[in-house]
Formats: sequence, C-alpha cells, structure tokens
Amino acid sequence: MNWFSRRVRAARTRSDASAGFSLLEVIVALALILFVMTSSVVFFVRSLQTSSGQQSRQAAISVADQAMELARAVPVANLNDGRDQATAHNQWTALPAAAAAAQAASNEQFDAPPVASTMSVPFSAVTVVNKTPYTADTAIGGCWVTALTPVRCTAPGTPPTPTPNVFRIIVDVHWLAKQGQSCPAGRCDYVITTLRDASTDPVFNLAGP
Repeated sequence: MNWFSRRVRAARTRSDASAGFSLLEVIVALALILFVMTSSVVFFVRSLQTSSGQQSRQAAISVADQAMELARAVPVANLNDGRDQATAHNQWTALPAAAAAAQAASNEQFDAPPVASTMSVPFSAVTVVNKTPYTADTAIGGCWVTALTPVRCTAPGTPPTPTPNVFRIIVDVHWLAKQGQSCPAGRCDYVITTLRDASTDPVFNLAGP
C-alpha cells in the first residue's frame, strides 16, 4: 500500500469517527424538545384559564356593586314598589346557597296590594361584559333588631311588628362558568348583602354606651 492510499484511509477513519448525531440521538433530542414544548403549552393554557376566571369574578363584582348602588339610591319607603308577591317569592326561593345565611335571618318582602305600577328596584337585570352576560338578581328581605346582646337583625318566628325595622338587600350575580372555572352545575354566583334602616329619621342612643 502506497503512501497516498494510507493517507486516504486515515482521513476516512477520522471522518467516520467525527460524524454527526446518529438517528437515535436525533430522536431522543426531538422527544426532549417535544416534552418541554408540551409542558410549556399546558402551563400557558392554565394561566389563560386562571386569568379568565379572575376577570369573570371581577366583572361580577362590578355588576353586583352597580345593582346594590341602585337599590341603595331608592328611598327606603319605595324599596318594594312594584314587586308582586308571587315573583318575589319565586326569586327568594331560587337564591343560591351563598345567600342562605342572609335568607335565614330575614323574611321575604314584597309590595302590598294594590301593587305599584312602577318598580323601583328591578327583580333582575342583565349586563354584558366582554361578550359574557351577567344576570343580577336583587331580592329584598326584612329583619328586626331586638334587644339582644350582641345586637343582631333577625327574623323571629313572631315579629314584633308587621313591618321590619331593617331591610336586607341581597344581590346575586350569576353567569355561565367558563373553561377552567369550577362552579356548581356550570353556574357561577357572587352574592353581596347590605342592611338599610327602615326609618327615615336617625335614632340617637340617649341611654349611653
């Protein structure tokens, strides 16, 4: 074997030894890249779902605040105007579990016949936010403040007077659950409540603390 043949064979040997990745190495590398990309996509999708759920709740809070402000702006003597007994009862019994504590401490209220033709506080109103409809149901109950320690507004079995001395306003905002939100039966609810003194004049405690 001459000198030239030996040089050619040595060059081929070095070329084979320093060849690129084998097919198996390429497959393993692609599998690792695919795994990392899949994990990143799952994380990104979950982040979007969490963000969407938070945005939905923020929108519900805003809608509930608006409905509550509307009820608080109505003179206390006109809260029940136009709210017939049958509709008020159906709404009261359909309130979600989140309103159970407020319901237990209140009696449902409605307009006494003859029912006023103009409704001051609507039973329900729909607001669309980011293409999602939010339904705000406003229920009105009544409770009585008695000489208890601590003072509480409750619904006794035998009310001291036919008319409650405090009104309890319950606002329930509900919407269809979006992907990633876990709500009972696919319906999400956000409930807020407040109390309104039924008297038109302030009462001062003259007996001391």
